[in-house]
Amino acid sequence: MNVQHRFVPALVVLVLTVPALCQDDPNTAAEKVRLMEPTEVLAVLRRAESGDPAGQNLAGLICELGHGVPQDSPKAVEWYKKAALQGLAAAQFNLAGMIWGGRGVTKDDRQAIGWCRKAAVQGYAPAENLLAFAYLEGRGVDQNFTEALDWYRNAAQRGYAEAQYNLALMYQRGEGVKQNCTEAARWYAKAEEQGHREAQWNLAGMYDSGSCVPQNYAEAARLYWKAAEQGDARAQLNLGSYYMMGRGVRRNDAEAFKWYSRAAAIGHPVAQFMLGQMYRDGRGTKQDYVAAYKWFILAKAGGNEIDGTVFLGPKMSPEDIAQAKMQASEWLRAHPSRQ
Repeated sequence: MNVQHRFVPALVVLVLTVPALCQDDPNTAAEKVRLMEPTEVLAVLRRAESGDPAGQNLAGLICELGHGVPQDSPKAVEWYKKAALQGLAAAQFNLAGMIWGGRGVTKDDRQAIGWCRKAAVQGYAPAENLLAFAYLEGRGVDQNFTEALDWYRNAAQRGYAEAQYNLALMYQRGEGVKQNCTEAARWYAKAEEQGHREAQWNLAGMYDSGSCVPQNYAEAARLYWKAAEQGDARAQLNLGSYYMMGRGVRRNDAEAFKWYSRAAAIGHPVAQFMLGQMYRDGRGTKQDYVAAYKWFILAKAGGNEIDGTVFLGPKMSPEDIAQAKMQASEWLRAHPSRQ
């Protein structure tokens, strides 16, 4: 299972009246800013000019996103800093993110973590999560797993899903703490309940294999479904296999075909191979050798070890093979990033 620590980049604002924005969810805050009407953007900019720190922070986000104004990272940094100097934790975190990424300002990890720490000591969960990540990776600070664990735990206990996921990873790996699968599963569960896709995937894998928790295919299927609905190709592949085998769910070839199709469309080579098999055998769909050959080509191009065309080719006419190759080439041209 390939798992890695994560932190949410800057894009966080305080609760404002126009509109109300979630303090602890950068993605939600950014999305709500994108929905602002021009009059609302103007009102925020006027509020920022008056010296209001929350307005300045929101103005920084507007400039960073380029919503209603030209995108301007240096101007965003300027607004974030004005609010940060007034002690606004969200702005301190946003400023840290800009400096951390070198957006609109010279990249400087130590300076970024300095601002991040100011927000973290105020109990600002996204900043606590980023500070923990810095300690874990040794970026801007000396590497210290114990500090990383403490800051992740602080943010996790505040209900911050990213930190709950990262804390689970530390328990699972035994980083800065004695390895504890039970604690790992507990924190993954808290994060997945909030819709954290990676936590759903990792916890599903635990239930699938019986690692850290009693093996439970039905629970694994439920979690794979949640991650699959969020577009996780790995979960879509596994869910397709669950439906094909009747593991944790009632066997259903049509459902298997649906989930293999979704993962294949994203570019997952194993799913493309499995989809080819379903077209070849007419399981969950009408038998179609041309479609099967096409997906076998794509699976092989994507790195799947088995070449499904070897045994299918002799059953097909040269014209059908040519058509399948043409369809595969067209798919690859339309999806260059998925090769």
